[in-house]
Amino acid sequence: MAAPGTAFGKGISLMELFERFPDDATAERWFEEQRWGTEGKPSYCPLCGDCGKLKEAPNRQPLPYWCGACRHHFSVRTGSVMHRSRIPLRKWAIAIHLWATSLKGVSSMKLHRDLNITQKSAWFLAQRLREGWSEFSGGMGGPVEVDETHMGDKRKNMSNAKRAEPADSGRGPVGKRAIVGAKDRETHQVSAKVIERTNSDTPCTRS
Repeated sequence: MAAPGTAFGKGISLMELFERFPDDATAERWFEEQRWGTEGKPSYCPLCGDCGKLKEAPNRQPLPYWCGACRHHFSVRTGSVMHRSRIPLRKWAIAIHLWATSLKGVSSMKLHRDLNITQKSAWFLAQRLREGWSEFSGGMGGPVEVDETHMGDKRKNMSNAKRAEPADSGRGPVGKRAIVGAKDRETHQVSAKVIERTNSDTPCTRS
């Protein structure tokens, strides 16, 4: 799909776009390849991050994939801008193309007309794409400061099962989640996320 701007003259026409995505199954395969690689099979669970206990669900129901670690079904939509959306994947693919190739953005009314969906659904889709684009394009270009910390819930907010576990001293990473933060020295932009471990690279590479 072509990027916005006159410098990117090579792209695909709307007819070629419709031929590339003739149905939802084709769009689903394309999204899976973009998210997980050329084979289109999940390399990690988008819910818990596990890499080793993934399998295809029988008849791909209620969702195509199953994670044995967190015992949940998931699909290529899970954890993405399409999460919990009932808009067909073919229409998501077309909307992303329209959004990526438009110089001035795409209004919900245009998506409503072009995709033949309700204006309410079009507004939801546009809002999700806007949020996804903002997160995607928010990279840090200058020198970056990175640090980590460990945070955990207060004991009074824990479940009874958690409270029954031995309490730590309040120091160190025991029973807490590792969080890494980065700050761009030039723009002062700050980004933080939960990570699985701090002593080595995370085995599941996520975008």
